[in-house]
Amino acid sequence: MIIKVKVLDENGKVKGRAYTYKSEIEVSVGELVVADMAGKDKTLVVTEICDSFETEGLDYEIKTIKGLSSDIEENTVEEVATEEVVNLDIKIEKEVLPVIKINFEEMKSALTKTLAEYNGIVVTEQSLSKCKATQKELASVRVKLDAYRKDKKKVLSKPITDFENQCKELIALVEQAEEPIKEGIKKFDDVKRDNKRITALKLIGEVIEEQQLNEKYGKRLDVLEKYCTLSVKEKEVKEDLISRAMTLKVEQDREEELIDIIKDAIESENEKINRKIKFEDFKRFIDRGMSTKDVIAEIKLSANRIYEAENPPIIEEPEPIIEVIPDPVQAPIIEPIQEAIQIPEPVLVEPIPFEIEDDSTYFAVYRIVGKLEQLRSVSKFLKDNGIDYNVTDQGEI
Repeated sequence: MIIKVKVLDENGKVKGRAYTYKSEIEVSVGELVVADMAGKDKTLVVTEICDSFETEGLDYEIKTIKGLSSDIEENTVEEVATEEVVNLDIKIEKEVLPVIKINFEEMKSALTKTLAEYNGIVVTEQSLSKCKATQKELASVRVKLDAYRKDKKKVLSKPITDFENQCKELIALVEQAEEPIKEGIKKFDDVKRDNKRITALKLIGEVIEEQQLNEKYGKRLDVLEKYCTLSVKEKEVKEDLISRAMTLKVEQDREEELIDIIKDAIESENEKINRKIKFEDFKRFIDRGMSTKDVIAEIKLSANRIYEAENPPIIEEPEPIIEVIPDPVQAPIIEPIQEAIQIPEPVLVEPIPFEIEDDSTYFAVYRIVGKLEQLRSVSKFLKDNGIDYNVTDQGEI
């Protein structure tokens, strides 16, 4: 069996992290056992019994306990109990804070007095050489002070640099031992996360069925990253999934209500057209989140287009009005032969008689009333005989 154990301090209290061991005998939580730890036998307390623990594929060996503490010889147990515990707490054996004291005030006072002589110097052609010498002198003082600062800082920083290097070396040793353990832990944690994901998928299926979500909204109930954390509990995942599913169910019900309204509108519009419109033609508007009012407006517009295509308006030939182009010389109006019509005869103005010449061109204005086919025959007659005409008005009486 696989057990977890912890170290007991000198006061008999449990401390530190848990370690994994094998046990060839039956032990219970709280019992004291003796096992090898870091090459020495120690008394440990059992803190957990692992029902399942995969040992294959591990890159380290799990040790086996030697037995219960009461079964080990008394002198051995006493040796274990009084054994000195390795102290891994870092401590400073010697610490001397750097103290540097220079004649700062003396130097500051001297520099202030000396540099006061250079205040207000104006560089001119006559004083150029003297100013150059002065600047060179000041630069020499500045460089000397800065070099002194750097040298002292380097010397005084050496203990700090050595301290940092020592700490980094100790950290590297810990990381070297820690890395394979971390990798082993990661393998087990990854398996646990995968199991958490599988559990979440199972719960999603149950919640989808309980909340009666369709395929579209069921796909939106996905596995969140927080469902795969090692600390999350199955109950918490189920509660969160139910909360999300209820929100999706509200959206689903609203969409289904919209679909029913749209289908009723399509059915109503299909009654007046032969080529039926289909719901699938308007589903894209629902997916875009378009309002019910706007979708119905699109349905009516589509249905009206189909209706107009199936029932084109009858285009009536316009009533022909025959015009005869008058000659520059007054010409008589030639009366055309008219068919009988069912409306009051128009009052005709008597034409002014004059002589007709054979090569003259005339015009006449007629108002012809008749059936559609009759008007078409008049138009055909005019066209066949090469007579120019245009229609200035038409309508139904």
